Amino acid sequence: MSIPAELKSRPLAEVETDLLAAEQAFEDAVNRLNDARSDLEAALGRINQHQDELDRAVAALRERSPAGSRWKAGLSDRDALLLRPDQASGELGGPVGAHIESLSVHFDRLRAVADHPSDEEAPDSNLSSQGGA
Repeated sequence: MSIPAELKSRPLAEVETDLLAAEQAFEDAVNRLNDARSDLEAALGRINQHQDELDRAVAALRERSPAGSRWKAGLSDRDALLLRPDQASGELGGPVGAHIESLSVHFDRLRAVADHPSDEEAPDSNLSSQGGA
């Protein structure tokens, strides 16, 4: 009568060889995993570095932004620039003081657009809804 295959045993030396090979494969996998973790941490460090650089660049752009713009100041400064010509001097962000009377029509239009957003802002909202970066 023959012995079923599942009950047959292999020689102990063969099992030991296979076990050593499996342990070596495990050790190699652990080393690769540790290397991958190090690579991941380094890559995240570079991403954070570039994001910090981008944050500084945007902060510099915001700082250079003209008075009354969304980046530079709140509503009160914008209204001061657009509605009070006696206050709109070079200190508010440029050569507005000398030319405020001739530019008042344009400022009134800009103020109206800022106070009542219309179709002029629609392209910006379309870009954000399309998943732009």
